[in-house]
This record gives sequence, structure tokens and C-alpha cells, in this order.
Amino acid sequence: MKGRILNITLFLLISPSMFSQVQEDRNIERLVSELSEVYQKVQLLIDSMSVSDEEQTGLWSDLLTDKEISSSNISNERKSSVDISSGFPDFGLKWVSEVNSNFRQDISDAEDLFSRLRLSTGIDWVIWGEGSFTKRRQERRNLKKKVERDNFIREIHMENTTIKNKFYLMQDVFDNHRLILLNQCMLLLESQYNHEAGMHKQGLVDDVNLKKIRLDINAVASLIDLIKRYTKDAKYKEPFHQYWNLPDGYTDLPDFHLLEKKILSNSQERLFQLNQEVLRSQKKGGADFSVRMKFRYNYYEYKNHSGQTYPSLGVTVSLPLNFNRGNKPLEYELAEQIETFEQEQSNLLRELKDRHRHFYFLKNDLSDLKNDLEYIKVLLNAEKMKSKQSKKEFSPITYIDLSKKFIQKKIEILDKQQELCEDFFQFYLKAGFLNEKNTPQEPKAVELSLANKKNDPNLSTYLWGHFFNQKTNRELLEIFIRTKISTVFFSPANSDLEKTADFIKQCNSTGIKVYRLISENSYALSDDGNKKLQNKLGTIENQGFSGIHLNIEPHTFSDYKRNQETYTKRMNNLFIETKRWCDVHNMALSVSIPMHTPIEEISVLKQAGIDAFIMAYENDDHSKLLDRTLNLRNVLGENTAWALRIKDFKSPHDIIRTKQLLHDHGIFNLAYYDCALLYKL
Repeated sequence: MKGRILNITLFLLISPSMFSQVQEDRNIERLVSELSEVYQKVQLLIDSMSVSDEEQTGLWSDLLTDKEISSSNISNERKSSVDISSGFPDFGLKWVSEVNSNFRQDISDAEDLFSRLRLSTGIDWVIWGEGSFTKRRQERRNLKKKVERDNFIREIHMENTTIKNKFYLMQDVFDNHRLILLNQCMLLLESQYNHEAGMHKQGLVDDVNLKKIRLDINAVASLIDLIKRYTKDAKYKEPFHQYWNLPDGYTDLPDFHLLEKKILSNSQERLFQLNQEVLRSQKKGGADFSVRMKFRYNYYEYKNHSGQTYPSLGVTVSLPLNFNRGNKPLEYELAEQIETFEQEQSNLLRELKDRHRHFYFLKNDLSDLKNDLEYIKVLLNAEKMKSKQSKKEFSPITYIDLSKKFIQKKIEILDKQQELCEDFFQFYLKAGFLNEKNTPQEPKAVELSLANKKNDPNLSTYLWGHFFNQKTNRELLEIFIRTKISTVFFSPANSDLEKTADFIKQCNSTGIKVYRLISENSYALSDDGNKKLQNKLGTIENQGFSGIHLNIEPHTFSDYKRNQETYTKRMNNLFIETKRWCDVHNMALSVSIPMHTPIEEISVLKQAGIDAFIMAYENDDHSKLLDRTLNLRNVLGENTAWALRIKDFKSPHDIIRTKQLLHDHGIFNLAYYDCALLYKL
């Protein structure tokens, strides 16, 4: 009996601790499960952010030269409209009356010497000098020059204001991209904070790390609120979507040595010339001689005679006796203007050279940041592999910390891109030659002759959805006809279905073939990508396309070099199966390939008779590119095609020479990348 009582007592004493231990174990299991959920959310977030953005080269330049965005909303910006005409011509005529009376009327009896009273009235004609017709005409010229100068100053001011308005639009675009990244960062931090709070509640971690995450959350929230405060009143709504891809719209500055002469002949020089013309006109003729002709009707009264009347004609010539040749004040002021202008030009060249140098140092910094981002991607992928292969070595905390670094690096890249874009704008704003006649050199429209509008049977172009949505179908057809395009590689993206169908119909009616451009790299990510591509092809049957063009680039993947053989096999399967599908549906097939494509892929393309457009970019010396691709072209043979990137060339003449060079090497199938650069936006 005593033993039973003792057992019951022990059970009652031990049970609470056992229940507590069980409850604690359950809480830990729940926290581990929640950490796994946090990891899954973060992984999905990072995967969505790891997709490479489509290159939008030239958008900075397009925004800078966009005439739809101007300073017309500024009410005080107007040209002077002074009426410099004088109505009836002023010939320098004056009506003059004169009265003279002598105080001593008996000074002499001679009639011809003195008179008591003398009256005269008549016209003076100022032939030369102050008040003359020529002087009035000179004054009108002076006024005209002043008006011309002041209007030119207003034009410069309006141009600078326009650029600043575009500058504000650019800032709004970058701020909205920054908001997206900051909101994603907030999601990650809040998920991590909620888990850490649970760990802290169980006494598994101290409050140092918890407070650190809370400080990070507060900092991000404060920055989000600050950006929203300045973006909510954005003025430009219409062009906002058009320039959404500005962060990836990189445009180089022109070579500074080629610009030096152009900078020295910029708008500041024109203003200097106008100022000198105004100064010369103001100082001219200040001490000139004068000629006056007098027509008078006179009345003279003498002492012993009644008054007499008679007309008279006279001439007065006034010539200043100036023994100092030249106009010293004018010479001094002109010399001062010249010296000041030359000093300003020298300072401007120095400043622009420093800005040019700073721009490319920023570009180098951006490249380093992107390399850092790629390295973080590699580390993230390595952690993902650990999660699949070795659960013991994998730590979700490590992956989450790397994800935070990934987002922070993305924000740093965006900041650097904005700094680059701002420097690009500031350079042209300072250079002072941005106007309709002198626009940035990149990207520049390729203006081909309109004499022969017949399409070139071997000339193609890439048409992306963002440009397709900006233009009407009629405008696009005009571009194709103007540049003699015969085939369009078209990626409609999320374009309007009716517009897309009408576009294909109009192209076909004018003899222009439309290939469906497929540029989704994910088809090469896994072995089942071929099946996904076949499903995709099934959705575009009977839409009027004449062929398929594949632009799938596995070489952009971070693990491509390590797994090149695997990716080569996948690409070969994609080529073979797509070719089979196209043959069944009576459609053509072509592909875009990089210059370093493995020979194993090239052999499959040759065997299947698929035209391969070699992406020969980033170099206008195509002799070197031809040498680099010699082995590749030897295998492809007549299936060799060539894709030119227009912005790599300085002028249309360079493109014409390159086309002739390619023809000499037996390459006749050419494509322009991309359609947006074929015609100035």
C-alpha cells in the first residue's frame, strides 16, 4: 500500500515536467516547420527576381530625344513678339519753326546786316546722323538682334527645362523599380522576423538578432514611405509605361575626342556671337558725322522797312574732330567677351571630360556589382543543391541571409544604374548641343534609300512586344517597306489579339513573312522543356505565321559552363522536335545562336537544314567576327545567317560596307536587331 502511494506521488511530481518537455518538443517542431516555410517563400521570391531582364539598349537616348515630353506646360516660356516695323517709313523729316527778335533794333541801318524780327518755318531733312532714316533703320536692326538673342536664350532655357522634366520622369521610373525591390525585401524581413520572434519566445535565441531585424524593417519601411511621398504626384503618366525598362536601357556616351569640336561649336558659341553682334550694333555710329538739308519759308522785318518773305534752302554738315582712331570702349568690351568666352569653353571642355571619365568609371562599378550579384546567385544555387542532396549540410538560415544580400545587391545595382543615367542626362545638358539638328548618336535610325522599296528577300528583323504596342500596324509596315524587310521575327508578348491578327494579315498581304519569335530560355532549364515547347507551339497553330524562330540562350545560365554537355543535348532535342513540328505544319524554322555555340549543336542544325543567325554583336569590325566564327560557318555552310545589332555601327554607311563584306564571304541572310532601331522613335 505504501509502495502504491509512493508511485502515485512520483508520477504526480514527474508528469508536469514530462508534459512540459513534450510541449516544448512540439513547439520546436513547429518552429522548424515554419522555418522551412520561410525558406520556401524566400526561394520563390529569389527565383522570380533571378530572371534576366530583356535588354533595352538605347532607351536613355530615346527618352532624351523624345519630343512628346516637353516644357510646353510652363506658361511663362514664350518668344518675344515685338513689332520692329515703324509703319509709315521714317525718312528723317522734321518740321522746324524759329523766331528771333533783337533787343536793340537800331544797331544798324543796313538792311542786309540786322533785322528787328526774323521768323522761319519749314522742313529739315536729316540725311545722315542722329534722327536720320539710316539711323532709324540701324536702331531697328539693333532691336531685331536683341530679340533674336533673347529668343535664343529662351530656347536654351526651354530645352534645359525639357531635359529636366525628362530627368524627373527618369527619377520616378527608378523610384518605382526601387519600391518593388524594397517591398520584396520587406516580405523577406517580415518572414524572418516572425520566425525569430517565435524562437525568442521559446528562449532559443536572444533578442539581439531580433532587434537587428526590426531595425532593418523600420529602415526599409521609412525608405518606402519616403519614396512614395515623392512619387505619388508624378506628372507624366502616358510615357511612364513606355520607359519602364529604363534601368536596363543603357546607352553609351559618344567618344569624347569626336565630340570636342562639336562642343566648341555648341549653343554657347551661338549665344556669344549674338551678344557680340548686339554690342557692336549698340556702339556703332556713336560719334558719326551728320548731314542736314533745310527747306525754309522766312519772314524778316527791318528798321526802316516793312517785312519781307522769301524761301530758302540750306545744308548743314557736322563732322566731329576725333584724332583717336577706333572705338576704344567697344574694342575693350569685345576683347573681354572673347577672353571670357574662351575661358568658359575651356572650363566646359574640362568639366565634360571629367563627366565623361566619371561615367565610364560608374559603368565599371556597375559591372563589378553585376559580377557580385552573379556570385551570390552561384552561392544561392549551391545552397539549393544542398537542400536536395544533403539535408544535414543545408541551412535555411544561410540561404535566407544570402537572399537578403541578393536583394541588397539588386538595390545597389539599381542605384548605380540611376547614377549612370543621371550622368548621361547631365552630360548632354552641360554640352549644350542637344537640339533637332544635333541629337545623341546612339541609337541612330538607319535611313536607307526610298528609291527602291522592293523587299530584300534575305533581310529580316526582330520585333518585340514592347515596340509593337507603341506603334500602329500601319507605322510598322512603313518601317518594313522603308528598310526593305522581308521577314519579321515577331514576339507579341501580351499584345492585343486583334491587333496581332491584323498585323500578321497586313504583313502577309504585302509579301512580308512573319515568324513567331520564341525567346523563353526556361525551355532549356530541364529535360521536359521540349514537351513544354511543343505545347506552346500547339497554341500558335493557324494564326498565319510563316515560320518559327527560336532565340533560346542557355549560355546565360550561371551553371552553363559546368553543364555544357547537358544543355547541348537539350538544345539539340529542341531543334530536332521543333523542326519535325514545323515540317508537319508546313512552316519554316530558323534560330539565333551565339558565336561560341558548340560544334555538336551546329552539326544538328546543319543536318536538319535550319538557318542559324549568328549573333555578331558588340563589335563593328566584322572581319574579326568572321575569323572567330570560321569553324562554325564551315560546318553550317549555306545555312549560315548573320544578325547585326544596329547600335554597334556609327553610321548607315558602315552597315552597307559590312553587308558587302558578308556577301563577299557568302553570307546573304541578314537580320537587324532590333526593329525599334530601324526607324527613329
